[in-house]
Amino acid sequence: MIRESVIEKYLVKKIKSKGGQCVKLTGNLGIPDRMVLLTGFIIFIEVKTLTGKLTPRQVWWGETIQKLGFKYAIIRSKEEIDQLFSG
Repeated sequence: MIRESVIEKYLVKKIKSKGGQCVKLTGNLGIPDRMVLLTGFIIFIEVKTLTGKLTPRQVWWGETIQKLGFKYAIIRSKEEIDQLFSG
């Protein structure tokens, strides 16, 4: 099974290739792994393996981010990254 770190590195490379920023978020328990900044677009990304489970705090953060009007996604594979950031 592919590790989260491999998926996350792929995400960073993909976003940089599009001229964007893929900011690592730390400091708050359960906060999403990355904030992706592309021209006129912001999305918060939680990276998990195919079998990875969200903690209650991660669920809370995801719901809160969406209630505040921001995009939020859970990414579990390189293919999902390609689908989300195609074009």
